[in-house]
Amino acid sequence: MGLTIIGAVALVATGVLTGVAYTTHAVPTGLQPAVDASVFPVSATAFDDARPVKLSVTRGPKIALTAPVDGRVTRFACSPGASITSGTSPLALDGAPVIALATSTPLWRDLAIGDKGDDVTALQQELARLGYTAAVTGKVDRATLRAFTRLRESVGEKVEPSAQGSIGGVLWLPAVTTGIESCPVAAGSTVTAGDDVATVPGALLNVSIIDLPLDLVDGARVLTVDGTSVPFVPSTATADPATLSALDGLPSLGVQEEGDEPVNAKLVLSSPIQVSVVPPSAVFGSAEQSCVMSAGRPTKVQVVGSELGQSFVLVDGPAPQDVDVTPPEDAACG
Repeated sequence: MGLTIIGAVALVATGVLTGVAYTTHAVPTGLQPAVDASVFPVSATAFDDARPVKLSVTRGPKIALTAPVDGRVTRFACSPGASITSGTSPLALDGAPVIALATSTPLWRDLAIGDKGDDVTALQQELARLGYTAAVTGKVDRATLRAFTRLRESVGEKVEPSAQGSIGGVLWLPAVTTGIESCPVAAGSTVTAGDDVATVPGALLNVSIIDLPLDLVDGARVLTVDGTSVPFVPSTATADPATLSALDGLPSLGVQEEGDEPVNAKLVLSSPIQVSVVPPSAVFGSAEQSCVMSAGRPTKVQVVGSELGQSFVLVDGPAPQDVDVTPPEDAACG
């Protein structure tokens, strides 16, 4: 009998302890410590100040691409709105491929060892850009002729040793990638050297931003058009030559006719900056000077953006750990 009582007491004690173990952490919601909703923890995030912008584009007069030699057009990959790329062969005359080549100075003569000039320099620069070994010296040497021959042979042209420097199989392009506006000839047409075979936009002279945003965050910028990104100084009226060269040939930057919509682009910081994230209600002050309140003290900030109920700010000094969600109405920012 005594053992039975002892066992019962032990079981009851165990049950009490188990109950305590299970109920100690299950504090009812109403009894849990209240969370202070009057303050907001400040976090940091990367910010690139992305802005949609519209571009004004200025080009020179339209350019006609001309047949390099007489012949019947046996192949011509030409259609308005498409493009021709340097180093490819869009055209064949009498069955012989013609290579498209972009050079800063159009090739105007057959070349021989020892020839010098801007046309030689331009050819050597494009050969080097296309990956062919050719030192840019402005003077034709055997390496230049070998590189030129290999380029022409890469599109299927049969180059006789005596014709290594011939430009009869070259279609000059004004840019590495050139958009096509019109194609006055097609397969089956007969052309004479100098006849127009295609019309392309003139050289890209200027790209500028229409209604430049006045509240851009300071820093170097990148402009993105048709997936191509280039360094860009927004405040300049004219893009630099390197930028124009990189943008030339993009479909969106073709000839702008009267009544056309401006070109859409995106402007972002080259290197994103770190900003503090606070609720919009935490910011007070004026357009000239904004602040947030933390632990009863105002901290000056610059609002640089907002998204999905968050404000992005640059803090004047070390960022506070948290801010008041609703600062006092009489809080002074100064």
